[in-house]
Amino acid sequence: MQPATEEVYAESFMLLHERLIAAGFAHYEISNYGRTGRQCLHNLLTWKRQAYLGVGPGAHSFCDRQWGWRGMVPADLTSYRDALAAHRDPVVELETFDRRGAMAETAYLALRCAEGIDEAAFLRRFGIGFAEAFPVAVKRCGPHLICRQGRWRLDLQGWLLFDHLINPFL
Repeated sequence: MQPATEEVYAESFMLLHERLIAAGFAHYEISNYGRTGRQCLHNLLTWKRQAYLGVGPGAHSFCDRQWGWRGMVPADLTSYRDALAAHRDPVVELETFDRRGAMAETAYLALRCAEGIDEAAFLRRFGIGFAEAFPVAVKRCGPHLICRQGRWRLDLQGWLLFDHLINPFL
């Protein structure tokens, strides 16, 4: 079977979008819909770069102190048990962010969400406005990136083009 063309994918996405909205679902994240108050909390914490703790083999965690840190516990149950028995932390560091990396990840993750990026919060966190931090990326997004009421968001067409539009932010 041939993969769908971008046009077929876009048409299918729009049809699904229209039907889910008509059925009372909110399109709260690029690839997720949910009824109000029923969205996936874990996903929302991830997209907002807020702290979460994963416990047990295969679990991932994020700490939002300083510019951010991400770690994981290897999925091997024996290694996990051995580390705990030896009073060793089983968590392995995956990445630690610097300021620029934290800004890029904030943009990448928040632009996946209907809430988008809060300009005032971005300025408080990083000491620079969103458009000032990413002038080339903002320009490249063109009319698909909108700032209203202090929030930067991609429109629905922008979400369809997300992979193409997000690269300059990274």
